[in-house]
Amino acid sequence: MARSTTDDPVVTFGSYYRADPNDLGRKISWYDEWIASLAMQGIPIYRGNHIEDMRTVEVGWWEEKECGAAFLQLDGQWRLLDVRVTEVPPGHTTAPFKMLLDEKVYVLSGHGQCTIWAEGMPKRSFEWQPHSLFFIPPNYSYQLSNLRGDQPARLVHSNRLDIAASMIRNPDVFFNNPVVDTSILYGDQDIFSEAKVVHGTMGIARNESRAVWTSNFFPDVSAWEKLEPYRNRGAGGMTVAFGSVHGGLGSTNASMSVFPAQRYKMAHKHDAGAVIVIPKGEGYSVLWKPGSNERLVCPWREGSLLVPPHMWYHQHFNLGLEPARYLKLNGHIPAFRESEQIDYSVEEPWVHRRFQEELAKRDLTTEMPEECYTTPHYEWPYGEDMSGD
Repeated sequence: MARSTTDDPVVTFGSYYRADPNDLGRKISWYDEWIASLAMQGIPIYRGNHIEDMRTVEVGWWEEKECGAAFLQLDGQWRLLDVRVTEVPPGHTTAPFKMLLDEKVYVLSGHGQCTIWAEGMPKRSFEWQPHSLFFIPPNYSYQLSNLRGDQPARLVHSNRLDIAASMIRNPDVFFNNPVVDTSILYGDQDIFSEAKVVHGTMGIARNESRAVWTSNFFPDVSAWEKLEPYRNRGAGGMTVAFGSVHGGLGSTNASMSVFPAQRYKMAHKHDAGAVIVIPKGEGYSVLWKPGSNERLVCPWREGSLLVPPHMWYHQHFNLGLEPARYLKLNGHIPAFRESEQIDYSVEEPWVHRRFQEELAKRDLTTEMPEECYTTPHYEWPYGEDMSGD
């Protein structure tokens, strides 16, 4: 732990650790018992607040699912979300898996195929690649196949099983439930086809309309270009909301923010459950509890993951030469609720100074206009590209 000048906060760096299977804490649901049993089988359970590269964390063999796996219980999602990493060996196919809840899946690395079906019905398949995002509807069985024979594939999964298990005490309800809405996959609409745009709010700000692109499969969010201004968060950033066809605007969804090189977003806070994965870019985020003088710095790059704790401020900084992207696998309980943010004109001087120092290490300078620090609620200009110029 390093202390700066008298006026500066205390800085620590985000980290994670592998929990001891014999010391996982109080078990309040069958989910906790289940996780503990997996840990005893050698599947890692990671705790902490930040993982700099999800593509390299150690996994253990999950015999039942026939794949490598690790589970996350980070500060901002533990007791709310089930978040896990799946590693599919080269040329391998996982065992079938299904549960009652929606599941969001983001591809960290590798090329493969997802096969999905309802019991007694034809199987459907689609191919995925790095940066693909897809949504699995409730109670549909699916398998993941690695189409490469020379390297493993890694995917991160997010769902609400943790909190659901605390309300419904019987795991068979989630894993052995025969009820499935076959109209989702076998109806008139192809849920894995090209995304279509609808409009809703999805939490960007209250009463602010927003385009929502609906599909259950997005091939590459790192190259997604259909963006709109995100005026509420500063930096001249852009945004997009992804919604599943079956889940509706307020259910299974994700969102992505894109903001220009050598700029940073305004600090903000909200309820827990926002799992943030980095598809593209280089930078860091700062997290802190309101009223605390401690600041948690989390460096990130492609493959990083962090989860801001409940109602902690957090702020994202782009140190790269290109726009940075962060994908939010929304898991807020209840649905996303904007709470509060800190305008540039009243932020601590340390914020901008540290950003300049980090850029200087890379022989870069800030692209933040001086006016944003002297003009409350500064209005960023938006041109035809996403740079905001």
